[in-house]
Amino acid sequence: RAKSEYDDGHVPGATQLHGGRVLWNLDQLPEEGTIVTYCQSGTRSSVAANGLRHAGYDVVELKGSYEAWRDHQAKVGATQR
Repeated sequence: RAKSEYDDGHVPGATQLHGGRVLWNLDQLPEEGTIVTYCQSGTRSSVAANGLRHAGYDVVELKGSYEAWRDHQAKVGATQR
């Protein structure tokens, strides 16, 4: 996601790296483990995920991307009140 989107909200523990620049910033990615990608709705992160897979990374895409995660968190929070 773009920095402005990340600043507006993100999954805890996430690191911001714009999908359009991810392949030029591989030094910022972990060398081991699974990378989870997400953007606002899923389209951009899917493109980034495919590029990372071709570069040899273990990548999964957050189902429904950030919108789905945010909506789920809102529902969980509402039921805990």
